[in-house]
Amino acid sequence: MTLSAAAVVLLVSSARAAAQPSPSSTDASLELDCDEQADVCDLIRQIYDKTVVLENELLDFWLRYGPDEEKGGFYGEIDENGVGNEESPKFLQQQTRHLWSLSATYTMRAERREEVANVTLQLMQFIYDSFWDDDANFFSYKVSADGERVLDASEKVYSNAFAIYGFSAFAMAFANRFPDHAKDARKRSMQVYRTLRSRFVDEANGGYIDTLSPGYKGHNTLLHLLEAFTSLYLLTGDEDVLDSLDELFAIHLDHVIVGDYCLDLMNMDWTPADNRDASYGHGIETVWLLLDSARAVNRTYSGLVEALTQVGEHHSREGYDAERGGFYTSFQIASPTQKDTSKVWWVQAEALLGIWAMYEETGDIEYLRRLLGMVEWIETYQRVDKPGLHEWWVATGETGSPPGFKTLSFEWKSSYHTVRALLFLNAWISKSGVVGPTTT
Repeated sequence: MTLSAAAVVLLVSSARAAAQPSPSSTDASLELDCDEQADVCDLIRQIYDKTVVLENELLDFWLRYGPDEEKGGFYGEIDENGVGNEESPKFLQQQTRHLWSLSATYTMRAERREEVANVTLQLMQFIYDSFWDDDANFFSYKVSADGERVLDASEKVYSNAFAIYGFSAFAMAFANRFPDHAKDARKRSMQVYRTLRSRFVDEANGGYIDTLSPGYKGHNTLLHLLEAFTSLYLLTGDEDVLDSLDELFAIHLDHVIVGDYCLDLMNMDWTPADNRDASYGHGIETVWLLLDSARAVNRTYSGLVEALTQVGEHHSREGYDAERGGFYTSFQIASPTQKDTSKVWWVQAEALLGIWAMYEETGDIEYLRRLLGMVEWIETYQRVDKPGLHEWWVATGETGSPPGFKTLSFEWKSSYHTVRALLFLNAWISKSGVVGPTTT
């Protein structure tokens, strides 16, 4: 695929072989003078005091209730009381998302390293032993609870993107502690990448054959390929990975971002599919993730900041519930005032990072007020209010009505969204100089 004029890339300074192995490379440029900006600093401290507690609660939950110590990996399903289903199958994106979360925790939270290290190693080995297909050089989709039987050998691009994300994060985090395993994880990440490039590229139109949305190009898959390739490039410095990453940025600028929202689905030739709704969650996630990824690999893409700022401004205004806090799910493109006002766990998580990113870009204190409202909503309604079980409910109603579905972990719900949001947000806030670091 040829990059359009809108996506011309300027290399700021070479990241090849010089990237630091951090899961997040956003470099906050804030230099706040709390004597002159006391209101700003007070808001940031209020937010941080709450988010540090939320982060530790999440890590405590997943480290206590997540690992399946008898059969390996993490439980495929955990109920509202923290009880793992011993017979539930285990899914690739679920297990590799946990692998990413643990690897990031090891990197970013020094005081947690001893309790995280061996759990992460066990999980990585379970994924490889249970899901890896030597013939395909790809991971299968679903295995039995004990990992002994492949229940679904489907080759899913979306799920294998998370395999790259998780294994590359492991390789960076544990290069010193588990060097042989880290080398294996690096090798596996590149094998999956090469399989994606050799078998799932759409040669006619560019992009990838989307196994999550057959017959279409889905934003969800494209977005998570971008984050995976960013992590893989930081690990390897591989030129081909960087070229593939450039292409994904171009795709977002040329086809996905449409004014102040993102298309969820495109036809194979990139013309818009019949998109009835636009996702506030994927939109606000796109804002922070693309800003962070571009900075991580030291790339400047023409028009990127402007395009993302337009999306971020719209979504953080229209998606945020100014009366109660929390973030809505989606809106109808033809009638934007018609909204799905449910509040879903992963949307809340991504909104935390997207709103902070918008504050960094604009310096507008209103974003901090919204961020505080988000955190207070999560504390009061999204967070499970049971001792030791403080993960987040899958979804609540607009006013915080209790969810009907109370399972805390399943095929699509893992530690990834919530843990990542709090790890990154607290690290980014620490860079503002207003509060101390979360790691030593």
